[in-house]
Amino acid sequence: VTTPEAYFDQRPPSLRLQAAAQCPAEMACPPPDRFLSLSHTFFDPGDQAEIDTIYADLLPPAAQYDYTVAIKQKEIIAPNFPMVYGLASVDGYDGGILPLLSYSKFVNQTILPGERGTTDGRLREFLTAVPNNDWLSLMNVRYLVTDKVGDRWFDGVFFDLQHTVEVTPETATAVSHLPLFEATEIWFAADGRPGGLVVQGGGQAWRLAAKPLGEANIWRVILPDPLILEGVTLTADTTGWTLRGISLVDGRDGAFQPLTVGPYRLIHSGDVKIYENLRVLPRAFIVDTWMWQPNRAAALAAITNPAAAITDPAFDPLTTAVLTGDGDIQPSSFVPRPSSLSFVHYTPERIELAANGASGLLILTDAHYPGWVAEVDGRETPIYEANGFFRAIFLSEGAERVVFNYQPRSYQIGVWATAVSLLLWLTLLFIGSKKSHAKAQSRHEKTFAP
Repeated sequence: VTTPEAYFDQRPPSLRLQAAAQCPAEMACPPPDRFLSLSHTFFDPGDQAEIDTIYADLLPPAAQYDYTVAIKQKEIIAPNFPMVYGLASVDGYDGGILPLLSYSKFVNQTILPGERGTTDGRLREFLTAVPNNDWLSLMNVRYLVTDKVGDRWFDGVFFDLQHTVEVTPETATAVSHLPLFEATEIWFAADGRPGGLVVQGGGQAWRLAAKPLGEANIWRVILPDPLILEGVTLTADTTGWTLRGISLVDGRDGAFQPLTVGPYRLIHSGDVKIYENLRVLPRAFIVDTWMWQPNRAAALAAITNPAAAITDPAFDPLTTAVLTGDGDIQPSSFVPRPSSLSFVHYTPERIELAANGASGLLILTDAHYPGWVAEVDGRETPIYEANGFFRAIFLSEGAERVVFNYQPRSYQIGVWATAVSLLLWLTLLFIGSKKSHAKAQSRHEKTFAP
């Protein structure tokens, strides 16, 4: 037993994600973008001393401990808090730990290849690093929640070590988001010998060599002038190297600004960090390329390469889909016309989208499940399983209105069974009433007989 605030009070991470999901009252609100929590609870809450002061005379030590545990669970937005806060989590898919078998199979073959698979929908306990961005983007994962336990300070400069990037001679790696910060140097933590950096600023570009700084895995690049950088690209010479973390440094006053590598942007930093995925796909989108597989197992095999634990080079989940079934609809039969889809209405049992004249394969990254019925401009259309888990329908050129309704057969059977039962009950009630009336009439006639 502990204080009620252990449940009712919110923490900054959930408030930050709720704020991101808000929309003006006059607009139809789309569903909130999903998030994935990777954080463990090894951190100490930043306001622990304040909490201890407030509750020292109110709660016994065991209750204070339980309150601290509850705070950590709320900081990482552990299940089932997403349902309480109205947030969309990838754990269990959209908030709860009641996953479909198809979801477990999908994430075990994409997000967790080669790892001990999840059976209850939770991913955090099985992940040791940020998953492949393609799959996160496909699943509409816009936000990542992580902690700072693995990050590092060196000589007064902080390095965010959450994201690791392999830099090879064949592939240069660019930093996706650069803040407005005037720097004189760039420091980074790396494994191996860095090839250097190409930096851009003030309309010019320089290729600069990196030199070790104090420790074998900390390197520094001196900029030609104090610059607000417009681009940073990491390169390799003959051998590859691994970037662990990178920070901009102003050597004039010791100020620094950590950067986030990969397609992410840091949007919150407190007890935990929240990153925004800059490549995320919307909840519903259109592709113009697809292929067919006879069953779900074959579809999952087609989109992944389990032996190498990487995405099959022949499949790009951001532009292509694998449909389950024996369909004969091919991309060549469509004139692709991408459009900006917009949600008009979204509830657990009814979804309406404005297609705005789109044409192609519409993928809704909600779970494919029996009982859903789709209509395009008032005409019913089949729903297919895409990529082993999601819903997909075909849109002919000029489609304007798409509606998904949940109408399971069990519900229809229940309605008919209820109607039949009610009719039977009314019939029996009527028959019983007639018999009672006849008996009463008979007694009346005997009583007043001459």
